Amino acid sequence: MTQPEPTAVRALLDEDLAELFEHAPAGYVSTFPDGTIVRVNQTFRDWTGFAPEELTGRRLQDLFSMPGRIYYETHLGPLLAMQGSLSEVAVDIARRDGTLLPALVNALQKRGADGKPLLHRFTVFNATERRRYERQLLEARREAERALRAKAELLAMLSHDVRTPLTAILAVASLLEGSQSEQDKREAVRILRSSASSAVRLVESVLEHSQLEAGVFVVHAAPFGLRALVEELVASLAPLASGKNIALRHEVDARVPERLLGDATKLGQVLGNLLGNALKFTESGTVALAIERLAERRDEVDVRMRVTDTGIGIPARALPTIFEEYSRGDEATARRYGGSGLGLAISRRLVQAMGGELQVRSRVGEGSEFWFELTLAAVPPAE
Repeated sequence: MTQPEPTAVRALLDEDLAELFEHAPAGYVSTFPDGTIVRVNQTFRDWTGFAPEELTGRRLQDLFSMPGRIYYETHLGPLLAMQGSLSEVAVDIARRDGTLLPALVNALQKRGADGKPLLHRFTVFNATERRRYERQLLEARREAERALRAKAELLAMLSHDVRTPLTAILAVASLLEGSQSEQDKREAVRILRSSASSAVRLVESVLEHSQLEAGVFVVHAAPFGLRALVEELVASLAPLASGKNIALRHEVDARVPERLLGDATKLGQVLGNLLGNALKFTESGTVALAIERLAERRDEVDVRMRVTDTGIGIPARALPTIFEEYSRGDEATARRYGGSGLGLAISRRLVQAMGGELQVRSRVGEGSEFWFELTLAAVPPAE
């Protein structure tokens, strides 16, 4: 096989080196010691949008953002002159259109035979993705720190909220030991039952949230009667509504099929939690549950479920975090009404598991509205 001529090989290598320089994955800039640009590669020009003649003769540091320019003049330039190199310096370089290119810059000083600086060679890396990743990491860290603080606040709150009913249980137990009146005993048992129920609800909320966080739950789809589910919920909450003199209303769209396929237990838990919250934060007026058919196809139906109340409402500043774990909205309200701050977070996760998204509208003093939409399969009467 005939070998190519050495001259042709050298020409090909020179061409490859030129191609590598121009289109390398990094920008290359050569400057005089004062920063005046004498050569740039195509990659740097593509990133910044400048033509060669627009860059040659300019100072590289003049392309930096104002903070970068000051930093170069006061620190980077003197450091490069003193030690002869720079590594991983973060700067923002102004593009031709005025936008900024996040960059990492390495620099190397070339000296002549007499030891005097001749050129500075800069290698510029596009740091756009790196900056975005760093911002995401920082945001994730802040979110983790916020969650840790919220959990610490929850533990402090739970230690108080659980202690209150347990203290009442102990106190009433002592009273029962010395009580002779049947009426006193009945009242003591009522307080015992109420206090124990409060403690159990708090513990159940914490345990259920822990299960949801660990992914230890499954949505079980089975045929159920939506109207029967609503009737049971309303009947169970009727004594609470009656005791507060609140009208508890419910309405199921007549166009919604009689039997549907879904997880009745989790759906009942969500609706019960929303209705219970509405009753808790409503002093007078109405709490209503409305289920509306949005669309129906041959074998499934889209429904919207809404719980509205005329209660105290939610402050606008609390709405963005109302579904977050350990959030209890306004602290003064939380102290007055109690609760673990986990109910809405659990409800949101359950609705998401069923294919919906829990949402809220509210104004202080005018009440609140919570709603979500689900697509459920319709079960033929024969089944």
